[in-house]
This record gives sequence, structure tokens and C-alpha cells, in this order.
Amino acid sequence: MVIALYLAGCTLILPAEITQKVGFAVEPSDSGEVDSGETGDTGVVDTGETGSETGETGDTGGETGVDTGDTDTGADTGLDTSDTATDTSDTADTAVDTSVDTSDTAVDTADTSVDTATEDADGDGYPLATDCDDTDAAISPGADEVCDGVDNDCDGTVDESSAADAATWYADTDGDGFGDAAYTTLACDEPAAYVADATDCDDTDASLPDVLAGCAASYSAASGATMIYLTGGTFSMGSGLGDSGGSYLDHDVTLSHHFYLAQTETTRGEWETDPSNTSWTYSSLPSYPCTGTTADCPADTMTWYDAGMYANWLSTEEGLTECYLADGTDMAAAYLADPYSCPGYRLPTEAEWEYAARAGVDTTYSGSNTAANVAWTHENAYTMGTYAHSGCSLAANAWGFCDMSGNVWEWTNDWYDSAYGGYGSGVATSDPPGPASGSYRVVRGGYWSTDASLAAVAYRNFYPPSFAYNYCGFRLARSIP
Repeated sequence: MVIALYLAGCTLILPAEITQKVGFAVEPSDSGEVDSGETGDTGVVDTGETGSETGETGDTGGETGVDTGDTDTGADTGLDTSDTATDTSDTADTAVDTSVDTSDTAVDTADTSVDTATEDADGDGYPLATDCDDTDAAISPGADEVCDGVDNDCDGTVDESSAADAATWYADTDGDGFGDAAYTTLACDEPAAYVADATDCDDTDASLPDVLAGCAASYSAASGATMIYLTGGTFSMGSGLGDSGGSYLDHDVTLSHHFYLAQTETTRGEWETDPSNTSWTYSSLPSYPCTGTTADCPADTMTWYDAGMYANWLSTEEGLTECYLADGTDMAAAYLADPYSCPGYRLPTEAEWEYAARAGVDTTYSGSNTAANVAWTHENAYTMGTYAHSGCSLAANAWGFCDMSGNVWEWTNDWYDSAYGGYGSGVATSDPPGPASGSYRVVRGGYWSTDASLAAVAYRNFYPPSFAYNYCGFRLARSIP
């Protein structure tokens, strides 16, 4: 094939192979000759036509440009695109289905919320939504908190201080086991640095409370006896102002332990708390009746053995170790050499008795230099037609002890030896346990028919341990563990 080009008034004829390489195309309806009669044709080569030339009006084949872009594919492509759009609308149907499913889920959630708000399985008036335990009617936001290890009122805290049965605890700053009543807290269990006791008068000093500082720390024993707490200390034991006869050498005695001592002589009421003593009758009645309330009068006609067996009974009642043999005839073997080491109830040693009777002051009688102020003796009792009196019917001494002078003789734990310890030498001693053996036990304090001089705090007397008469009684002591 040969193609003729008209360029600038010249006609150029090209072979077919060349026109194929340069991309010239001959329109199917074109004759390949120059269009000389086409109206408006500028003579520029026609290279951009992509549409069909079949609709051209007045085309007589006089075109001078070559049609290279006619391709009859546009219509088909348009149809394919439409099909694709239709497929896309199918995808939209899928989105509708998904929306419906989500709506269904939201409805289910709403149903669950309604159940929580109304459900009250335990019938306590609080629904599951607010009740922390809907299986127990005793547990709800309206319940009282109690000390039982459960969050009763549903506030998220177990056994808080507001619990209805929370105990009062007292600050124990000095760690001596005694609390300060001025500083308290409420709690179900004992908090750190707090105790149940409230008798400490100086919570900055572990050596207190004690009656030396006016604390009057005490407790009530199972028998009903008031036991007063004493810290140890050093005092002058013997004659001096406290001994009218001056027959005993003064000597310093140190008690290194703390102990309790009964405020009064053991009363008849306390004695009868031991069931084995309920049938006991007082030999002093009716010939020597006690003045005052009978239950508060001293239990008289007591042997040393009676006192030991009663002490054992009281120790057992309180779960403490017994200090005496079962028949009360002596200290248990473990405590013979050191009575202070026994944790149970016992009679006071002679040193403990005088330490408490003196009460830190050097007076003739326990609490006064005038016998009638503090002691029932011959002068103000027997000559007046009376005998023993109920406990604390006269003034107590500075540490709160009553009747340590007068009323009835009081058994001590010690065997008697006139020259024992510092009595014979004046040498200072510490925690004297008393002689290892003897025939008599020491009694102290005088009684309602003795001369007042025998009621002096330094005076010593003694009887066989089996002796009993209507003027023999006792008071109990107990070491601090």
C-alpha cells in the first residue's frame, strides 16, 4: 500500500511499511486520496479523532488528515462499568443485614439491665444491682456492720471501726501492757500499740502504772477480790519509825519484780466462792460477831494450809499454775527456792507484805502514825465491844491497801527466823524468799484485840502453820508474769 501526504503544498507518497511503524492508520471508509471538497478542512493532519467518521455530514473523501484514533470500543466499556455498579449494589444489601443483627444485640443487652435492677433473690429489699450478696438477707447496704469477717453493709470494708460490736482499745505508747484511758480507738481486733486495759496513768513510762504514782491499777480476781498492781522497788525494812520496839535492824530490801496484792484481807464472801468452802462456819460467830456487812468481813480462823489451798483453787479458776502442794502444806517443789517465780496466786512474802504496808512512806502504822485512823485494835475495837470489821471501814494507805494494820493477823509465805536475812546483820538483800524451813510461819499486822504497838508495819509475829483462831486471816499476792 502507498500513502500520500500533503504537506505545505507538496505531495509525499510513503510505502505501507513505513506508515505502520509511525502509527498512521487509514480510515476504513477513506479512499486514501486527498479530500479536496471538505468544507472547513484546514489541511492539518487529523490525528485525534476517536469517534466513528460514519456520521460526518458532507464528507466526500476530501480529508487531508489521516484518522489514526478511531476505535469502536467505548460503548462496550460503558456497559461493563454499569454491570460493576450493579454488583456494588448487591454489597449494600449485605450491609443492611449487618445493621439488623446489631440492633438485635442491643435489645438483648437492655433486657439484662432490667433483670439486674429488679432481681432480689434474698428478699432483703435490695436488688442485685446494689446488694453485694444477694444470697444472704443479713448482708445488704442497709445492714449493720459487725465483727464477723464479712462486709455486712456492702461498703467495701470488712470489720471497720464503725462495727456495732467493735471494742474500745486504749493507747499503750510505752508498751507496758497498760493503756491510757484518754486515748482510745474502736476496732474489732486489737490494733498495734493498743490494749484492752485502761489503767495507765503515765503512758510514757513503762515502769508505770503503779500505785506508787497514784495510778491504782487493779483488776478483779475470779473470787471478787480487788488486786492492786505494784512495781518493784527498794525500801528500808526493819525498825526505824515503823517499829515501836526497835528490835529489828534496818536493812534495804529490793524487790526486782512487779506483783499484785489484794486490797483487803480475803473476805468471807470471797472465801465462799470456792464451792468446797460453802459449808464452812465461822468459829468467831456468834461469840465474836463482825461489824459491818458479813460478806465483806475478813475470813478468820484460817490456818496457813487453808490459805494455800484457797490460793490453789483461785489459780485453777483463772487457768494459772498452782503454787502449793495439793494439801496446802508447803510450796510446790518448783517454787520452794523462789516463790516469786510462781505465776499463780500465793501468800505474799514477808518483804512484799511490808513493802505494800509502808506504801513508800515511813509511818508507824500502815497509812498513819495514829493507829485509830487506820487500824482496828484493842483501843478502838475490843474495848468498845466490837471485834473484826468489814474491809476498808477505816482509811486506806497511800497505795490503796486497807487493814494492813489491825483487824486480823495476816499469814505470809515465809518461815520465821529472827535473824533471817538483813534482820540479823543489816545487810541489804534482794528478793528474799524467806528461810528454807522452820516450825512457824510469819504473821503480820496485829488484830482487833492486840495492843496498837503490835499493829506497827515492822512488827513480826509467828504461829505454827496449823494454828487457827478467830483473829487469823490472810490476803493473796500474785507475781506479774
